[in-house]
Amino acid sequence: MSPYKRLVGVLGDETLLIYDNSRDLFEKRDEIWEKLALLTKTWTTADLMEAMLAVDIWCGEVKTHLEAEVDPQVKHMGMISSYEHPIAGQVKVVAPVVRMSVTPAEIRRPAPLVGQHSREILEEFGFSAIEVEEFMASGVTAQPPDRGTKRVGPSTKYDQKL
Repeated sequence: MSPYKRLVGVLGDETLLIYDNSRDLFEKRDEIWEKLALLTKTWTTADLMEAMLAVDIWCGEVKTHLEAEVDPQVKHMGMISSYEHPIAGQVKVVAPVVRMSVTPAEIRRPAPLVGQHSREILEEFGFSAIEVEEFMASGVTAQPPDRGTKRVGPSTKYDQKL
């Protein structure tokens, strides 16, 4: 029995069986998705997973980034790392996934600031220093924020002088 038939059985809407062929499952996937979304909204995640696992449908909970961060397995695996960003402060990120004993992966520096490397990149592409200055002055390229400012709160404004 196909997983689709088992899913239809779990959701209790036999009318969905009209799509149980590979052509319709592909060509009408958006229509099917909408119908399944309406039906699954009536379930709790735990109840739906339990019902699906009971009929041998492989499934797993899709978590928000906030839920994933505190998940016991994520914590156990050390999958959240952090680094110090020059403006944003302490930043949490997904840790490098590949773990090697001899050459362990690590986060050595923060993500670049907006415009941080504009000058170097333009010069690598052959623009003269004068052309680069003109680009910067006219706003064609982004410039990094003043390093004497620090982001405050959840906003994206750089408005607090250090």
